[in-house]
Amino acid sequence: MNKMMQNLAKNLRFYRKSAGMTQQELGEQISYSGKAISKWEAGHVFPPTEALLRLSDILQIDLDSLFKQRENPRYLPRQNLY
Repeated sequence: MNKMMQNLAKNLRFYRKSAGMTQQELGEQISYSGKAISKWEAGHVFPPTEALLRLSDILQIDLDSLFKQRENPRYLPRQNLY
């Protein structure tokens, strides 16, 4: 897997989880299956261009954020439980 695809996979997972969404929920919002989201997050398949645009809209991020290398993309910010 090349670096760009690896960054996309990690960032997509990070932003989806940050939004509190399952793969299935995100897939439904952009008219793709949860299985497609899973393949994108695993870095097996690159999402089509129109899917990238929908992802950025739903996750409220710019396209650059999907491709940038992040320090620790697997760690989510702590949420106040009280």
